[in-house]
Amino acid sequence: MVAMGIEIINPNLLIVEGSEDQRFFEALANRLGLQSMQTLPLGGKTQLRSTLKALTASPGFASVASLGLVRDANGDPAAAFRSMIDALVAAKLPAPIRVLDAAVAVDPEDNEQPAIVTQGILSEMFAVE
Repeated sequence: MVAMGIEIINPNLLIVEGSEDQRFFEALANRLGLQSMQTLPLGGKTQLRSTLKALTASPGFASVASLGLVRDANGDPAAAFRSMIDALVAAKLPAPIRVLDAAVAVDPEDNEQPAIVTQGILSEMFAVE
């Protein structure tokens, strides 16, 4: 990150909750050969709204081609999804009408099944050329 904004170095952004999530998704993208992705940690789900607002004010935001959000369900997948939608709307970014309209995923708790499943979302969002 840079002062008063986020340094955008790639047109495909994946925003995740924390540094552990960042390491996971960067390793996954590397394993899948997806080199055109920048992963940004929020520092916690409560930072999503301010991070999205800073992102839209950052130099280079006009070059962003795709944006994905990942956060934990924390026992309430519907509320987690709503919080992501609310943050997108507050930042004046397009928000999905339903789950399959955007790259929005809700992580399951520990060993539970994912509450929202979108197959192939990383490969579709960050297509290998």
